[in-house]
Amino acid sequence: MSDAPEPAGTDRWETPTGLAENAAVVAKALGLAATVLVVPALAVGSAAGMAFLVLAILAGAAVADVPTALGWLLLGLAIAGLGTAAAFLLRARATFLAGRDREALAAELVGLVDLSEITTATLADLAELTSRGAGIRAVSRARALWRILRRLDVGEHTSRFDRAKWFVPPEVGTTWLLAQIVTWSGAVAWLLVPAAVALRAVGTI
Repeated sequence: MSDAPEPAGTDRWETPTGLAENAAVVAKALGLAATVLVVPALAVGSAAGMAFLVLAILAGAAVADVPTALGWLLLGLAIAGLGTAAAFLLRARATFLAGRDREALAAELVGLVDLSEITTATLADLAELTSRGAGIRAVSRARALWRILRRLDVGEHTSRFDRAKWFVPPEVGTTWLLAQIVTWSGAVAWLLVPAAVALRAVGTI
């Protein structure tokens, strides 16, 4: 048996082949999850949007007849709710579409965790920032510093990947937050619909 050391990069996660294989597995799981979750997401978002739309119609009609502070408040809340529900539905659709092409998603996941390109560019900018060449070169140094700071921003890095960004922070966190807001505000909106009808009937709004 040879005692020669094992070549570097033989670890399954460190080799390009192993990384690509695992990215394909992750992409398949993410794509399946996006496909399964898009149905309840669309149902919840559509139900909330419908409740806010009904509230907006009721409040808008009331404000058109007799403008009141309560009527304007309900109208403003309904419009804000509609906007939130629409934003959530668009994100749910984008996440679903991002997970459909598993091969493209896997390729982006590889790029997302492959820091060699970022490292090379950062080292070049650091060299520019700390160089002792002739002149102050304030502008070029400022640009190099700005590029370094931008690379430290996780959102800036992930935004380059059209598909993978929907499954990693900060986008996935924003989608989850919107899901919670839409779910609970939609439930409250459906409770407010009969209340708004009653208030409209008695002329309060």
